[in-house]
Amino acid sequence: IGVFLIPNLIKEIQELIGNIPELSRKVSSSLTDLYLKVVGFLHIDSAQVEREFMETFPGRAELVLSNLLKGITGIGSLLSQLVYIVLVPILTFYFLKDFKRFKGIIFEFIPRERRHAAMFYLWRTNRILGGYIRGQVIVLSIIGFLTGFGLWVLGMPFAILVGVLTGLFSIVPFVGFYMGLAVALLTGFFTPDVMTSMIKIAGVYFGVQVLEAYLISPRILGNRVGLHPVLVIFSVLVFSRFLGIWGLIIGVPTAALIKFVVDELQRHRKWREILVEKRSSDSPNSAG
Repeated sequence: IGVFLIPNLIKEIQELIGNIPELSRKVSSSLTDLYLKVVGFLHIDSAQVEREFMETFPGRAELVLSNLLKGITGIGSLLSQLVYIVLVPILTFYFLKDFKRFKGIIFEFIPRERRHAAMFYLWRTNRILGGYIRGQVIVLSIIGFLTGFGLWVLGMPFAILVGVLTGLFSIVPFVGFYMGLAVALLTGFFTPDVMTSMIKIAGVYFGVQVLEAYLISPRILGNRVGLHPVLVIFSVLVFSRFLGIWGLIIGVPTAALIKFVVDELQRHRKWREILVEKRSSDSPNSAG
């Protein structure tokens, strides 16, 4: 796959860089054509629209500038959130990579008689988090492949590049989908029929999004962390409802850890019941 993918990916990147001036020209031309079509369809006097626009421009510019400054503040907050979102899987990866070293440090603060149980719980946590990260890598790869393949089948330009970027963008839940879609829609300007191409591109993206949300992620992540696919979907919905974008990230591994704790509590309860029954059955014999 790499022999086919990498050369074509490099070729598409070079083509896109060389066609940036043409893309800018086509976007400007398409927006102008769209404006003229809307004005013609609504039977609006374009000269009057331009005149009213120039009259109200100062007030509108002040309003836009004010909203833009507010938006910049919001973008700064969003970027800081995105930085944390990207850092979390990276830090988790290094934690899992150097797990033995961290385990030794943690065990120094745990009483000796409890270290065996702590080792078991750490091992299970490591297995769940590692399975989740590996599962996410598989999901992102499938998203990129399906997107690129779908665009390639429809004859869209830069299909491989867009597929790779979509897979990378999807590291950021929800936002990554729209970032990939925006890039893909821009490539639609390189086609003869821009509007038809954009409809096809949107169809591919929403199709892949539905498959990822209700089939790919639940099955792959569920198998990796030990959750039923229905529980995967439910955990994502619940955690995202209360924690927003962070819930999309931590929902599945947190649900898997909760399930593990519940299973362990049930196992200990059953063992206690067995011990109580054994003691009660042994007590008459010992008395006799």
